[in-house]
Amino acid sequence: MIYTVKENCLSCYDEPVKCNHCNQLEHESSCINCSTKTHQNVSIPNDSFISTRRNKPKGKLELFCVLSSIRGVQRIYSSQIPFIRILWILFVIIMTCVLMVSSGFLISDYLCYSTAWNTRSLLDDKSEFPAITLCAHNPFSLNVNSLWKENIVPSPRQIKSRLRQLLVTMLDNGITDYTGDLAFSDSIEFYYTNLNLNDTIKVGHDKDMLYHCMLYEEGSTVVAEKCDLEPETSIRIRRFTHPKYFNCWTIDGKPNASTSDVTRLIILAHLIPLKKIEGANTSFIMDSFTRGEGIKVVIHEKGTYPEIEKHGVNIQPGRMNEINYETIFWKRLHTPVAPCTNENISIEDLGIYYTYKQSQCLNRMLQNELFTRCGCLNSEWPRSIKLLDQHKSLPYCQKLPINVNNIHGAEEMKTRLDCFGTVLTDLKQLKEKAVQKGVCIPRCGYYTYDTKLSVTSWDPDPYKLALYTKGYRHVDKFLNEPNQRKHIDELLENFDASIDPIKNKNQLHSIRTLFSNDYQRFDDGTHTYISLIRQDFDTIMKEERLVFDIYILISRIGGLCSLCIGLTMAFIVELVEFVYLLCFKNDMKLTQSNENYKLNQNIKTMKINCKQHCLHDKEEIEHNQYYLNESKLSTIPNNHHCHHHQQQSQNLWQINYDNNSNNNNNINITNDSNKNEEFLTSEIIPNCFTLTTNIENDNLSVTTSVTQTPIEN
Repeated sequence: MIYTVKENCLSCYDEPVKCNHCNQLEHESSCINCSTKTHQNVSIPNDSFISTRRNKPKGKLELFCVLSSIRGVQRIYSSQIPFIRILWILFVIIMTCVLMVSSGFLISDYLCYSTAWNTRSLLDDKSEFPAITLCAHNPFSLNVNSLWKENIVPSPRQIKSRLRQLLVTMLDNGITDYTGDLAFSDSIEFYYTNLNLNDTIKVGHDKDMLYHCMLYEEGSTVVAEKCDLEPETSIRIRRFTHPKYFNCWTIDGKPNASTSDVTRLIILAHLIPLKKIEGANTSFIMDSFTRGEGIKVVIHEKGTYPEIEKHGVNIQPGRMNEINYETIFWKRLHTPVAPCTNENISIEDLGIYYTYKQSQCLNRMLQNELFTRCGCLNSEWPRSIKLLDQHKSLPYCQKLPINVNNIHGAEEMKTRLDCFGTVLTDLKQLKEKAVQKGVCIPRCGYYTYDTKLSVTSWDPDPYKLALYTKGYRHVDKFLNEPNQRKHIDELLENFDASIDPIKNKNQLHSIRTLFSNDYQRFDDGTHTYISLIRQDFDTIMKEERLVFDIYILISRIGGLCSLCIGLTMAFIVELVEFVYLLCFKNDMKLTQSNENYKLNQNIKTMKINCKQHCLHDKEEIEHNQYYLNESKLSTIPNNHHCHHHQQQSQNLWQINYDNNSNNNNNINITNDSNKNEEFLTSEIIPNCFTLTTNIENDNLSVTTSVTQTPIEN
């Protein structure tokens, strides 16, 4: 066996022997203690000892165990008892499995990207003034009576007559699937789908339903008759066509203009009761529980599609309706699970382009799918103006066929309704598919408005309204032409009329004329007052954040690593060190072998043979013993002693060896490179001796204990 410098203890036990003084049986171990300051390997026979303690790692696994700081790994390498070693192996394996499973659950939770909304207030954050869309419950203007009488536009009675003929045709040919649904289709929406685009605009309300608009900004007020705000303000008015309300009107900011300074918008709107529409008295039976009097209003973000059915509120006629709103900004978090977009994509509806919204994107996708499958459209989804035919009509799925008396027309109607039903059945799957593919994803940032409606009675005096309007007219003329004296005189006359109307008869007459022409209609309760008020300039920001972000993940996994196996970031450095040692192992072995070769030239291999009393020659030992201390050898017997007598005999044995003498050597150690080597042996007893070797050029000392067989006389 090759004994390395880091091995420090070799031991075995002899058979029991008797003491010569007391005949006591003892089972003592003999030992050899070697102290050397060299890196030389000492050859020791394998039969000279039973077990060895290893401190130098020989394999890759042992090297890893020595370098690793993982809790329990070094104990596996250093433990000599099999049970303890197995115990630590099980601990490391179980704790590693617990760490991996727990970390897997944590990573799985992180990859779900669960989010929560955090709310904070942005002080004095001037956002854009919202848009307001107004739709009258009665979608028809007074002009529709003449249009129906003159057959310029198909009347509801004509549409119902054609529907009746279609039902008869379907029943005569055994088509009964949709006869019940068609029989209950007498509604305004069904009437809308059977008109072309131009006719729907003709029968609806004009912009004249908006009589007055007043816009309040910081430091200024604008009063516009007939809501003509576009020339002097950043406000525009445009038509929005809806299948249930026909012509609706949206008041919002211009695309490239700012409305952040607007604080209030007042609208005076004129209403027409449905009972004044002659052709509607016996029609639209299915709307009896869904229609009323007044206006439906929706507050929405500037430039977006007004979802009147989803977010609209009803405004009573003849009342002062104040809508206070609070601005809320939603900031979504873009994650792989729930992505969002900031792209400027437009949604078209009958030639008008609106700002992108996920809901309208999904409706547009459904509309395209419906048109691809069935060749028809749904009136409530965005409609492309490119699909208009030569008669400016859109192919709605509920539109009556051209020939209602023919079986082909009945079958065409049934086919369209069947196909439309299949699309409605697959509605959920189609939307989920569009979201998963990223076709329609929500915007990363958008505004909503938390509104509060307050209603009170409002009965304005026509005389006051006339003075109010005429006063602003004179002020406007004066501001446009300040050098004209007549504008100043008119303004003063209007002011005097408000002080004493009796003294200013001419002014009173003109006021009454203005009242009779423009304001008497407000006296019958067919008007309404709508005031949209900004509560303040603060913005409530709702920001989406991860509940379980990367920092929490690292913290929790780090805690598990410390709890289970004590794994830290230092393990990375240990891996680098381990790889480095493996990569340069061959170079290290070559260097070590060269050093060992040089040392072997200095120190001769020492062999210890226990069967021959651990010496090369018994005669040389006896000769050396007599040479060193003849008197002490004669007094001490060669037999074994018990522990007590052995301790007494240790003081009597001492051998001094001089390396310069070559005649009387008990143990010869030859060094060709160094002649000044000294070998000292002290405290020799019959069954134990100490061997010390010193070399001047080395600083490492190694002590070895080897059991030897007792020497008998």
